[in-house]
Amino acid sequence: MTDFLVKNGFKYIKIDYNDTYGIGVDGAESLGEGGRQVAEESLRWLGRIKAAVPDMVIENCSSGGSRIEPKRMGMVSMCSFSDAHECAEIPFVAANVSRVIPARQSQIWAVLRDKDAPSRTVYSLCAAMLGRICLSGDVLNMSPEKVSLIREGLDFYRSVKDIVRDGDIVGIDCDVTYYRAPYGRQIYEKQLGNRKLVVVHALQKPDAVEVPIAGYRLVRAYTDIAYAAEDGVLRLAAAQEPPAGTPFPGGVLPGEHGELVFRAGAFLLEKET
Repeated sequence: MTDFLVKNGFKYIKIDYNDTYGIGVDGAESLGEGGRQVAEESLRWLGRIKAAVPDMVIENCSSGGSRIEPKRMGMVSMCSFSDAHECAEIPFVAANVSRVIPARQSQIWAVLRDKDAPSRTVYSLCAAMLGRICLSGDVLNMSPEKVSLIREGLDFYRSVKDIVRDGDIVGIDCDVTYYRAPYGRQIYEKQLGNRKLVVVHALQKPDAVEVPIAGYRLVRAYTDIAYAAEDGVLRLAAAQEPPAGTPFPGGVLPGEHGELVFRAGAFLLEKET
């Protein structure tokens, strides 16, 4: 395999195909020891690839194969951590993963569809801002209005990417209790020097979301919902009820608590002097 990679000039490889080996692997004194030996051999294989192509970019994929662990992450470049790309729970999974792998290694897919309401597009892009943004979906065949919204989000991301990469997580406030049918909100905060990034996701009606920001001023925002920053509070407006009898648009999700509207925003704050 390494001869093939070298001969054909490969510089990027994604290691995928995840399955479970059940309760363990036979061939050793115990099933657990067999599993440990398999993992150890997999790491040796990674070492051989890196020795053959020292500048190879290796994408690790994923938690489904029990591959998000410190030793392996220290040997790879990035990790695509979840298949929840088009699911409402992606920002909540991404926040959890940010506790165990650095944001600079965390590939988060924003799967964007032209049919999606603007609020759904913003929701997906803001989720990807918790790590390395990866774009997918209909990005090559979108309306000019949707392309403009995406470009605005990417421009905001560039302005905060140093906080994403090097900042410290100073708060993850999430009241969602069941990810497969998420209902609630998450406030994710990262700090670097005198600047702070706040990313909010909400799937609930009709509550407003309030974030304490005493001592900070709002510098920049990326969102499609009404907001205000005053008296030490960043307040995102409550959701609007969709008209009765209308089908679910791209920004509304039917759920066990009724119709859940996608709401999200990313905000750059700076300490007041």
